[in-house]
Amino acid sequence: PGLILGKGLMIRKPAQIKIGSRVAIDDFTLLDGGVEQETAITIGSDSVISKGCVIQAKTRPLIMGKNCDIGAHTILSSVGGILLADSVLIAGNCYIGGGRYHMEDLDRPIMYQGLYSRGPVQIGAGSWIGASVTILDGVAIGKGCVIGAGSLVSRDVPDYAVAVGAPARVVQQRN
Repeated sequence: PGLILGKGLMIRKPAQIKIGSRVAIDDFTLLDGGVEQETAITIGSDSVISKGCVIQAKTRPLIMGKNCDIGAHTILSSVGGILLADSVLIAGNCYIGGGRYHMEDLDRPIMYQGLYSRGPVQIGAGSWIGASVTILDGVAIGKGCVIGAGSLVSRDVPDYAVAVGAPARVVQQRN
C-alpha cells in the first residue's frame, strides 16, 4: 500500500524484490534482483529512492531498513551484500558496494576472471552519507555516523564518528 513509482522505472527479476509500505521510487531508477535467491532486494517501509538510482543485487542480497532515503543517481551494487539499517540518509551521486575482479591470469581479460568481495557493506541506523561518497566492499559504518562529501571509505567507521577524506579518516566523535 502507498507505493509510488516514477516513470521509466526498470525492474529486473521482480519476483526477487520485496517492497514495504509507503515506498517512493523516482523516475528512471533500476531495481535489479540479480541473484538467484528468493528475495534479493528488500526495501523497508517509508523509504525513498530518488531519480536515476541503480539498486542491484549482483551476487548477494541488498537489504534496506525502514525510513531510508537514497539520493539521486546513487548506485548500490551488492557483490558481498549490502545492509542499510533503519533511517539511513544517503545523498546523491554515491557509490556503495561493488567488488573486485581477479586479475592474476595475464592471458585473459580481467572482466572474464571472476568477481570476489571483501564482504558486505553495513551502514548503521541513523547515519548520514554525504554527496559523492564511495564506500567499498567489506566496510562497516556504525550507527549515527556522518561521512563527509566526496569521501572514500575503505575501512570501518565506529559508531557516532564523523569521517572525511580519501581515504576517509575519523575527525570527530558526535558523542
